[in-house]
Amino acid sequence: MTVRPLRHELTYALADAAPDGWLRVDLNCRITGDALDCAADVLLADGTVTTMEVPPEAVEFAAGLRRETGWAAMRFLVDPPTRFRFIQRKEPDPGPAAEGPLSAEEQNHLWTRIANLVARHVPTDWGHVTLTYRAIGDHIELTVLVRRLSDGGWYRWDPPEGVAERLARLRAGMYRPGRGTWFQAVGDVLHDISIEYEYTWDAQPAWDADVPMSALAGELTTFRREAARIPGWLRDRVGAVAVATLGGAAEALRAAEDAAAELELDPARYRVGEAADGAWCLVPEDDRWAVYLSLGGKQLAREGFDTASEAVRYFVGHLYLYRTAFRDELPPDAKRQTDEWPIQPVGGDVGLQLYGGKRIVTLPPGTEMDRYGDPSGNTLYAARTEFTHRSQPAEDQQLEFHVYRSRRPVRAIVGSPIPWYDQTGGGTAYVLERSIADLLADGVLEEIEQATTRPPD
Repeated sequence: MTVRPLRHELTYALADAAPDGWLRVDLNCRITGDALDCAADVLLADGTVTTMEVPPEAVEFAAGLRRETGWAAMRFLVDPPTRFRFIQRKEPDPGPAAEGPLSAEEQNHLWTRIANLVARHVPTDWGHVTLTYRAIGDHIELTVLVRRLSDGGWYRWDPPEGVAERLARLRAGMYRPGRGTWFQAVGDVLHDISIEYEYTWDAQPAWDADVPMSALAGELTTFRREAARIPGWLRDRVGAVAVATLGGAAEALRAAEDAAAELELDPARYRVGEAADGAWCLVPEDDRWAVYLSLGGKQLAREGFDTASEAVRYFVGHLYLYRTAFRDELPPDAKRQTDEWPIQPVGGDVGLQLYGGKRIVTLPPGTEMDRYGDPSGNTLYAARTEFTHRSQPAEDQQLEFHVYRSRRPVRAIVGSPIPWYDQTGGGTAYVLERSIADLLADGVLEEIEQATTRPPD
C-alpha cells in the first residue's frame, strides 16, 4: 500500500480499538535497534489519559508508513470519528537553518518546523498551542500555553529545547541592516498542525522580567539600527549618548562630515563615502568600511572596519591628530609672508608683522580673551594680559574695554607681540578667524563681565 491508504487503515484500526467515550488516540512509534516500538495513550471525555494496547494490525500499518516515508519517529493522532494527524521526524532531525538572512519562504519553512516540533512533544490533551517569544539582546522569554481539548482550559507547558533555538534563528535571520529585527513573535499551532504567527517590530513587549541594561546595549550592538529606527522606549532606556554611539551608518557618516567641517579642513583633503587622490578617505566596501590615504592609486595607512561607527572614529581621530597638516599650515615662524596667512586682521587692527612665533590653532570653548577697542576688529589678548605686554599705543588704554569667552571652537593665529610703541610686548595675542561682532552674532563668543582666568606664563 501507498502512504494514503496506509494512513486511513491505521486510523480505522486505532479508532476501532479505542474504548467508549474516547476523545483522542495518541500513537507514538520509534525504532529501537531493529525493532519497531509503538505505544498508545487515550484521552477520555473526563480529561484523563490512559494507556491502550496497540492492535497488531496498527503496528503493521505503522511499519508500512516507515517503509514508504522513512520516518525515524512518528506520532499519529486520531480524533472521533476518523480525523487523523500524521507527524513524523526524519533522521537526522534538521536543526536551525544556516546563518544569514532568511527569505520569506525560509521563514515560513522554519515556522512549519517549529509547529511540527511542538506537535511531536505536546501532551495528548491539546487542541491549540500559543507560543510567545520575546527577545532583546541576550534577554530571552518564551511562554507556551496549551489549550486542553477536553475542557478548553489553558495551562503552561515547557516546550522542547529546539523551539527557542529555532525562534532565535528566525529573529536573527529577519534582521535587516539599519532596520533591526522584531522584539516579539507569537505563533499559534492549531489542531491541524498548521501555524499562524505575527511579529511586534517596534512596540515594547510586556516583559515578564526586568530587562537589564546589558541586554539593551547588546541588542543595539548585535542588531544595529539607524537612530530614527530606535523605538522611543529603547532610546529612553539607553540614553542619547548610547544612541549616538551605536547608531547606524547614516548617522556615523553625518557625524564624520560634521566633525571635519568643525575642524575647518579643506574639503579637498578628505572624502566621506568616496575616494579621491590626495584625500583621506572613508568608503564602504561590500559589508565593511575602509579608511586610507589615497595617493597615486595606492591606499596608504589602510585600515578595515566591520561597522561605519568604528571607521568614523578612526577617520575623524586621524583628521584631528594631524589637522595642522590637513590644513596645509606651516610650523611657527615658517618663512611665510604676512599676507599669505589664511587669517588676517580686520577692523583697522595692526598687521601680523607685529607678532612673532605665529601659528594657527583652534581655541577650545572656555578660552577667555579681552580687548581695548570696539568689536569690529578681530585681535584680542589672553585675558588679564598687562597693557605693557600688548605693544599697543598708550592712547589705546582710553578705548572701550571688553572681555569675551569662547563658547565653541574657533580658529585663530596665536603669536607674541614684539616690543613696539615703547612697550615691552611678550604677551599672548589672538587674531581670530572673523570679527568679534560676527562671532558674537553667531554665538561663538559671548561677552562676560570680568575674566576668571589668567594669561599663560
